[in-house]
Amino acid sequence: MQSMQELALSLNNPRGLGMIVGVCAAILAVSALFFVVCGKRDRLGALLVPTAFVELSVVFIFLTNSLEEMGGMDSSSKLMPYLWSLPLLAVSLFQLIRTWRAPRLKAVGHGRVDKVFWAFAIVAAAISQFGTLGFFVCTAAMLALLMLLLGERRILLILGTAACWVLFTWFVFNKVLLIGLPAGTLFSKLFV
Repeated sequence: MQSMQELALSLNNPRGLGMIVGVCAAILAVSALFFVVCGKRDRLGALLVPTAFVELSVVFIFLTNSLEEMGGMDSSSKLMPYLWSLPLLAVSLFQLIRTWRAPRLKAVGHGRVDKVFWAFAIVAAAISQFGTLGFFVCTAAMLALLMLLLGERRILLILGTAACWVLFTWFVFNKVLLIGLPAGTLFSKLFV
């Protein structure tokens, strides 16, 4: 267990990130080849997405081993990564098995690459503004914009979902874990 912790700690830097990305890309390439050889070419993309999420959750679980335990705290710094990674791993494995066992799929005539680009741009913009606008504002705006992008038009549902997520994360981090999320420079100046 100690050697796994040391390995996780050594990979928790920019060079280690490159190594992790390279290994994950290689595993995805081998997985794609395996899926094609097994006759699952018709659902290759549908199999690679949960495979990538399985990899992502395994990497998060692995890197969580390098987090240090903080003395005098009621909760562990490893709690939230495990709470996010383990369900992601379970759901991804379930989806991978479900997709593998599904009957042959008809070829899709076209996709919506523009929506993929816009979703990526929305998430990137939200993450880039955490320092200025804070986690709660960015996350609420990101959720609302993604729901609009995916075709949801009921404003009450969009606003309710964003508000419930913000309240849930505020409660979990600020009240349960006693960890403050970034308020952003814009709002920290208003309330100081």
